[in-house]
Amino acid sequence: MGGAAGGAGAPNGGTAGAAAGRGGSAGMPSCTCAPTEYCRNGECLACAELSTLDFGEPELMLDSPQLSLRFPRDGGAMGSLFYRAGDEGSGHIHYTPSSTTLGSLVGNPDVNQQSGALFVSELDQTFNVIFDETSQGNRTGRAAAWNGTTLSAQMEMPPPLSPGGFEDYSVAAAGTTGRLFWMSTRDGTALRTGVIESGNGDIVTIDVPKRTGSGTCARVGDDATPWVTPDGRRLFFRSFPLDDACQPLDAATTDLYVVPLEPTTGMPVQPARALASLNEVGTTETDPSLSPDFCTLYFASDRGSAGNADFKLYRATRR
Repeated sequence: MGGAAGGAGAPNGGTAGAAAGRGGSAGMPSCTCAPTEYCRNGECLACAELSTLDFGEPELMLDSPQLSLRFPRDGGAMGSLFYRAGDEGSGHIHYTPSSTTLGSLVGNPDVNQQSGALFVSELDQTFNVIFDETSQGNRTGRAAAWNGTTLSAQMEMPPPLSPGGFEDYSVAAAGTTGRLFWMSTRDGTALRTGVIESGNGDIVTIDVPKRTGSGTCARVGDDATPWVTPDGRRLFFRSFPLDDACQPLDAATTDLYVVPLEPTTGMPVQPARALASLNEVGTTETDPSLSPDFCTLYFASDRGSAGNADFKLYRATRR
């Protein structure tokens, strides 16, 4: 359209054409799409299709002047979020009905920390929120009933997350398959997966691309902060960026990745892919999750913070 305006030959028209041409040079023709679609190269595509996952420029979603914010997760109602507010080891679960407005405490302030709240109505259990809790030095999986305003009836998680003398934390759930993913110190710190109400789970090894050099290495880090799609086919997580010798380039920062899974086993079917448009050198990107319509990725980052300790919540839309 910019070219047509410029072609009219009038001086003002030509200027308008040049401006429009600059917009077009970005390679992203505009289109008007339905709420559950996104625009790519002038075509509306369904957000539910996850074979291609690219995201636009991240935008700040939530920032607290007093508290570091982590683990943004869908709150079970349109536009709502659970998140953790507070420093590592002392944070607690908050809820907001609007993803751009700070919410209020809904967790238990009398424990050291509660983190990673996840709405899981599809599991068909007596609870619909799972999280992890740090008490007396151990992190364990917990569950509760959420009615839209309060968490009640807090309880232990069923197997494979029942307490057992080790730590279980950062729990993710594929609701339609009943499969859980979580970090555990059972048999060494590792990402594990298992079907709810059964077994001890299996270790999940994910290969991630090196940031420098070529090839892949096994994911490293004591917390992958995993999140899985309800059908169990895509796992989003974090890992240290790795060099050509499979060593962390910076053991103080992490990048975001996504890996396709075989939903009946929970195991990767190919190496992960870095979400390159969201990762910045020298900053920590962590805690990825998708919005319920799959059109937006939520994550936490310390970009722009002094000392890599103050986390804010960001969002990036599909493109």
